[in-house]
Amino acid sequence: MTIELSKEDRSQAIASIERYFRENMEEKIGNIAAGALLGFFVDEIGPVIYNMAVAEVQERIQSRVME
Repeated sequence: MTIELSKEDRSQAIASIERYFRENMEEKIGNIAAGALLGFFVDEIGPVIYNMAVAEVQERIQSRVME
């Protein structure tokens, strides 16, 4: 499964990663490295989070249907 981010969402996420590194790490991260890290998270972790969210929504819908 491929998760696509809009340009705006991608830019905001990269800025968030850069801010996180500035505030919490001893070294800075550049724009390109932050983009690569974001790509890794989206490709590797995104589908897991997406599937968890879908499962939760299915449970909620199922419980409402049962009511």
